[in-house]
Amino acid sequence: MNQNERSGNTGMLSCSRRISRDVGRVSDPVNGNHTIHLPAHAEGYPRFQHSNAPALHLLGCLLGGMLLFLSSGLSWAATVPSAPATIVTNHLAGQVIYTGSSPMGEWHGTNTAVAGQLIWNQAAGTVSGLVTVDLARWESGNKIRDRHTLSLFDVKSFPTSSFQPTGLKGRLDAGPVTVLGTLSLHDVKRPIEIPGVVTVSQGRQSFQGDLVLHLADWQLKRPTMLGAAVADEVKVHVYGEGASR
Repeated sequence: MNQNERSGNTGMLSCSRRISRDVGRVSDPVNGNHTIHLPAHAEGYPRFQHSNAPALHLLGCLLGGMLLFLSSGLSWAATVPSAPATIVTNHLAGQVIYTGSSPMGEWHGTNTAVAGQLIWNQAAGTVSGLVTVDLARWESGNKIRDRHTLSLFDVKSFPTSSFQPTGLKGRLDAGPVTVLGTLSLHDVKRPIEIPGVVTVSQGRQSFQGDLVLHLADWQLKRPTMLGAAVADEVKVHVYGEGASR
């Protein structure tokens, strides 16, 4: 209980006790009248038949107590912290998982060499920063296939890929969002959208989403495996998390 609430309760209690102590009611058995008697020390209260003074005094106490209660509630509400408009995610880490396919079937490759920083501005509806991926760190459980992947990305000439976010659709604190930005891959820059979900918990923030890329859009030559060409469409799942402030 804060100071205003204690003051309001004390004021109401003192008013109640004063009315009980100072006011008496006596009946006239002959005329049926009721006279309100105030003690001699209650200065300022004249004695009248059917006087409304005590009732008005009680009403004043009630109104005063209500005002004190409301003011204490407003004071408490003003001290409740609001959600920050800007969230900075530092020391970003995560993973990118691709799903490739060919007539022989599907497979997955994982890359955990993710780094960067993101700045989420809820009020402006924007996201800024930079996320990078080391393209030499793909693992699919098959060394021959991984060598094809390194050749596909030409990692000697283009060792990293980067994503620079520029916008945000949706709210960070309510439901799904879509992150807009520019993906740089194989010396080609193109705008992309990544629908997903942002989670903020215990000082950490995470994002996960899914998108579909086409190798031809990035001037990547499709490799062949056992005489079968890899499909142009590649499904990508991204996940990143970091400390938020």
